[in-house]
Amino acid sequence: VEVPFSSARKMMASVHRLETPGQFETIKSGDSNAEAFTHIAVVKGAPDFVLRYTSHIPEASGGSHLKICKTGGDLTPARLTEVNSFNSDMAEGALRVLAVTVRFLTEAHVKALENMEESGDRLDFLLSGDLKSKERVLTNKPLCLLGLIGSLDPPRVGVKEAVKTCRDAGVRVVMITGDQRNTAAAIAKDIGIIKAEELALKSIVCSELHEESGEMISEGELDKITDMVNVFSRAQPEDKIAIVNSLKRQGHVVAMTGDGVNDAPALKAANIGVAMGITGTDVAKGASEMVLLDDNFCTIVRAVEEGRKIYTNIQKFVSFLLGTNVGEIVYLTIAVASGLPLPL
Repeated sequence: VEVPFSSARKMMASVHRLETPGQFETIKSGDSNAEAFTHIAVVKGAPDFVLRYTSHIPEASGGSHLKICKTGGDLTPARLTEVNSFNSDMAEGALRVLAVTVRFLTEAHVKALENMEESGDRLDFLLSGDLKSKERVLTNKPLCLLGLIGSLDPPRVGVKEAVKTCRDAGVRVVMITGDQRNTAAAIAKDIGIIKAEELALKSIVCSELHEESGEMISEGELDKITDMVNVFSRAQPEDKIAIVNSLKRQGHVVAMTGDGVNDAPALKAANIGVAMGITGTDVAKGASEMVLLDDNFCTIVRAVEEGRKIYTNIQKFVSFLLGTNVGEIVYLTIAVASGLPLPL
């Protein structure tokens, strides 16, 4: 049983059968009826989403084993603050952070999950705490935190130089990402999209683009934000298309890059949609005007540079033709208007 990752949920889950009932590797259930637990659910995703449903951490139970208690708030406010501090430290180091949690399940729980057709219902079931309800109950928080994983996805060689080339050429580079704000800002700073002193001013979480009701803020307010901000984090598909339309309203020619199904609306709305040829989905490619065969941002910069050269050459060629032929146009016009023989 699996719940695939989605940009809205920011988490995924998979259910696995235990070799030893009530024990997952070196982690044992502290429940008095631990043998009833035949499966374990592994839930992983963005820390700020997963930790909302987490209240346990394994504790030492003697020897090399850890124990998960049935009830209680093992993840105390002090420990939670420490976890969030680790998350922030890794994010500020340009690491993408993943929180990994587990939950023991019985055969009855797994059968109930298998009977659910929607992935969202399965995830609600795992996160609810009350297995009789599909609704998520934040007060129950049934997950146990195993740890945080930080992964580094370094920028490709030449990207920093390409961003500088764009800036010098008057091309503004905007980052729209699903990563958390600290990670996005750190990456943007490393490649030169924003400067260190601009982190607070030119980076934003896309939840700030919505009213409390969930509706998008007014076009005027949105245009003010997009005119100033260069890094948009925790972006949803509707945020991407709103940002693209806002930039177009301001008179910009917008080129949008993307690779997933969720990027397709924004790729279609942009003046030029650019899909990834290697990692891009067929939907993204179909919604785009251009497909990158090497998935490299530097290729876009080189294409813009070559395009400007061609445009400049056309301008020079037209100016040359007009300049050399204007004399012929003048004396032919005078001759025809005066009734004189054509000067051939």
